[in-house]
Amino acid sequence: GACVLCKALKIRCEFIPEEDTCVRCKAGGIECVSRGRKRRKPAPTQEELKQRLESQDLQIQSYLRRLDEMKTRCRLLDCLTQAQEEAAIFGQSAYDAYGTVSTSGTDLRSLCVGSNTLVHRGSIAHWHATSIAATNLTNDTSHPAVLRSGLFGPGEVAALFDIYFDRIHTSFAILDPVLHTPQYLMAMSPLLFTMILAIATRHWQHRPKLHRLAMAYACETVTQALVDGCQPVETCQALVLFTVFPAPFQRWSENRGWLLIGLAIRMAHQLRLDLPPPSELPERERLNRIRAGFFITLVDTLHCVQRGKTPAKPRSDYPSQIFDSWYRSSVFNLPYDIYCAAYLDITCLASRLLDCIRADKSNPDLWQEPDVLSLVRDYDRKISDRFSHWQQRLAEQRMMFICSGRMTHGKGVRTTYTQRLAVLGAGIHWCLTKEAILPSDLFELSARVARTILRIHVEQLWPNGHLRYAIEPQYLYVTYAAAFLLKLLDSRFDALVDHALRESIVNDVYSIIRVWSSADVALDKQHAPYIYSRFLSSLLEDCAD
Repeated sequence: GACVLCKALKIRCEFIPEEDTCVRCKAGGIECVSRGRKRRKPAPTQEELKQRLESQDLQIQSYLRRLDEMKTRCRLLDCLTQAQEEAAIFGQSAYDAYGTVSTSGTDLRSLCVGSNTLVHRGSIAHWHATSIAATNLTNDTSHPAVLRSGLFGPGEVAALFDIYFDRIHTSFAILDPVLHTPQYLMAMSPLLFTMILAIATRHWQHRPKLHRLAMAYACETVTQALVDGCQPVETCQALVLFTVFPAPFQRWSENRGWLLIGLAIRMAHQLRLDLPPPSELPERERLNRIRAGFFITLVDTLHCVQRGKTPAKPRSDYPSQIFDSWYRSSVFNLPYDIYCAAYLDITCLASRLLDCIRADKSNPDLWQEPDVLSLVRDYDRKISDRFSHWQQRLAEQRMMFICSGRMTHGKGVRTTYTQRLAVLGAGIHWCLTKEAILPSDLFELSARVARTILRIHVEQLWPNGHLRYAIEPQYLYVTYAAAFLLKLLDSRFDALVDHALRESIVNDVYSIIRVWSSADVALDKQHAPYIYSRFLSSLLEDCAD
C-alpha cells in the first residue's frame, strides 16, 4: 500500500524496492514509513451472538411488561376514579353501612371454634383499631396492592370480611373464620386477602363498580402469585374460591375455572397437601391443610362430573382416606366440615359411575361395554344409601341446631339429588345414543329427581335467603335439572309424558326463572342467577313454540 506521506497527499506512491523507499520520500529526504493494513474487527463468536440475542429478548420482554403494566395501571386508575366518585356521591362510609352486619344474632366465629373455646369478634375489631389505623396503607409496600391503591380503608376491610364470613362463607366453607383474619392474610397471602375483598364487594349495592375493580386486582394478584413461585396453602384456597366465584364472562368458552383448579391441584401437590400434615404445625393450621385438600378434590370432582372427564386429582391421597372421620377429629373442626365430607363422598360416587361407563380409548379392542342401565341403578342406590348414612352422622354429631338458618337440610338434599340426576341422566343419554328402549321406571325416577331439585331450590333455599350468596356451580346444576326437564317435553317422549306432568314441568321451571330473576336473588343482570334464568327463559320459549 501507499506510505504515510503519499496517503496524506492522496497521490500515487511509487516504491523503490532496492532502496526501501518511495520516489517522493527519496526526493524530499523523508523517511518512508509504510502504512500498515487497518486492523479488522474480529467476527463475533456463536456464544457472543447467543448472548446478544438473549439480552435483546430480555429487553423486549421488559418493554412489553412495562407496556402491560401501563395498560393495567390506566385501566385500574379509571375504575378507581369511578369507584371513588361513587363513594363521594353517596357520602357514606362502607364501614358505617355494614359495620353492624353480625352484631345481631349468633356470632359465627363463636360457633366455629369448638365446644371448649369462645372467640369474640375482637379479631377484626382489634385489627381495625391497632394494626392499620396507625399505618399509611398507600405507602407501605408490604401491604397488598389493593390496599396500597387507597380503594379500601380499615373500616371497609373489616366490613367486607364481616360480609364474607357472615353471609358467603356458609355456601363454601373452605376457610377458617378464626384463622383467616385480615392481619393473618395480609402477611401470609395477599392473594386470598384480595380475593375475599373482591367476593364481598359483589354485595355492595351502593358501590356496584367496586366489584369490577376488586376483581381486576384479584386477577393481577393471581398472576403475580404464579410468578413468585413458592406459595402457602392460602394460595390454593384463593384459586379454588376464584373457581366457584368467577369473574363475569360473556361466553361459556371464556370460563377459566378448569385452568384455575388445575393450577390449584398442581400447587397442592407441591405443598404436599396429599400427605399427612406436619405434626409440628398448630392444630388449626393442620386442619386448614386437610380442609384445603378436601375442597380441591371436591371442586375437581364437580368439574369432572360437569364435563364427563376423568378427575385430575387421585382419589387415593391422604384426605380421601380420612374423609369419613376427619370432620370430628378435633375440637377446632368447623361445623361445616361434615358437609364437605358428605359432598365429597357423594360426588365421587357419581364420578366413579362416569368412569365405569366411559369407553377406554387406550385399548378399544379389549374394552367391553358394561351393562350401563344396571350400573346406573346400582350407583343411584349407592348415592341414596350414602345420603342416609350422612343424615345419621349429622344426627349423631348434633350439629343441625348449630347450622340452622345457615347450612340447612335442603342444601344436602339438593346436592344429593343433583348427583343422582347426573347418574340417571347418563343412563338416559346412553339409551338415546344406542337407540335402545328407555325404561319407564328410569324415566319417571329421573323426572321426579329433577323436579325435587327445583322445588327444594324454590320452597326451602329461597325463603332462607341462601340463593343470593350461593356459588356459581350450584346454579349450573339446578339449570341442568331444569333443562333436563324441558328436554323431556320433546316429541320423542310423548308416550311417557302425560298432560299433568307436562304442566308440572312448565310450572316448576317457570318458578325457578321467576325466583332467580327477582330482586331478592339477582343483584344485577351480570349476576349468575339472572344469567341462568335468561337461558332457561329461552329454552322455555322454544318448548312453547
